Amino acid sequence: MRSLLNNLRLALVVLVLAAISLIGGLIVQQDRSQARMSAAGENRIALAQRYENAGNIVSADGILLATSEEGSRRYAEDEVLQKAVMPLVGDYTHIMTNTIETCYEDILLGSDRSLSSQLFLDVSGRGLSGDHVHLTLDAELTRLAYTLLGERKGAVAMINYDTGDVIALASTPSATADEVIQFTGLPESALFNRALQGAYTPGSTFKILTSAAWVDSNMYDPALVILDNDGRSTVSPSGARDREGSSHGPVDLNRALRISCNVFFGEIGARMGGDEMLRYYDQMGILAPASLDRLDIRDTELYTPSDDLGLVSWFSIGQPSGTN
Repeated sequence: MRSLLNNLRLALVVLVLAAISLIGGLIVQQDRSQARMSAAGENRIALAQRYENAGNIVSADGILLATSEEGSRRYAEDEVLQKAVMPLVGDYTHIMTNTIETCYEDILLGSDRSLSSQLFLDVSGRGLSGDHVHLTLDAELTRLAYTLLGERKGAVAMINYDTGDVIALASTPSATADEVIQFTGLPESALFNRALQGAYTPGSTFKILTSAAWVDSNMYDPALVILDNDGRSTVSPSGARDREGSSHGPVDLNRALRISCNVFFGEIGARMGGDEMLRYYDQMGILAPASLDRLDIRDTELYTPSDDLGLVSWFSIGQPSGTN
C-alpha cells in the first residue's frame, strides 16, 4: 500500500511539472506571437530586445552574416562583406522590409514553432533562442561581386543553373548595419535592393530567348541566311542594327549567336512578330510572378507593338529602340 502511495505521489509530481512546463510554453508562445507585430513605430531599444536571442543567418560557406551575442544583434565582422549582404540580410529594425531579417522574423525569433517543439526546447533549456536561417548564398562570391561593382549603381545576381540556388546577390550603393540602424550617413538609394527590385533591359542575353522562340516556331528555317550589309537593319530603317560601319556579311543562326548579330535577330523577331514571341515567353514561364522563397522579386515586363516591325526587331535583341 505504501509503495502504491509513493508511486501516486511521483506520478502527481510529474504531472504538475508537465503542467508547469506546458503553461510556460504557452506563455512563451504568446509573448513571441505578440513580438511578431510590425516593427513600425517601435524604438530601437525595444527592437533590439526582440532580437537579443534571435537565430543566426549563415551563408553557404559558413560565414555568420547575422548573430545575437551577449544580448545584442551583430552583423558580418568584415565591413565590406557587411555592406555586400546588407540589402539582402537587412537589420533588426526592419527599415528594409524585403530582407531575411524581416521576412524570416518568425523563424529567427522562434515564434513559428509548434507547441510541442517549443515545449521540448523549453525542457532542454533552449526555448528562448531562435532558429537559424541557412542561405545558399556564398559570402565570398557576394563580397567579390560587390567589390567589382565599385562606385557604380548596379546589381549582380549569380544562380547555379543546375539547382536554381542563388549563390551571389549584390546591390550598390549599400551601407553598414550601423548606418542603417541609426539611419544616418546612408548613400542615396542604399536601401533599395537593385538585384531584387530593379528593372533593367536584358540586352544581348535576350537573343538566346529569341533564338529559342525562333527554333520552336512554325516559321523556323534552319537554312536561313541573312546578309548583314554595313550593319543596317533588313526590317526597317528604324530597326535593330549593328554598330555603324560594321558588316557581318552572310549570317545564319549559329554564326549570329557567336558574333551577337543584331541584324539577324532583328530579322527573325520581325518574322515571328511581337505577339508570337510574347506567347512563347509566357509559355516558358518568363512572365509568371517571381519570388525568392519569401522574398519578393520584381516581375518581368515585356511589351512590343506587333504592328511596328522596327520596334519588334529592337525587342528581339533585348534593347529599347535605337540603342546598342
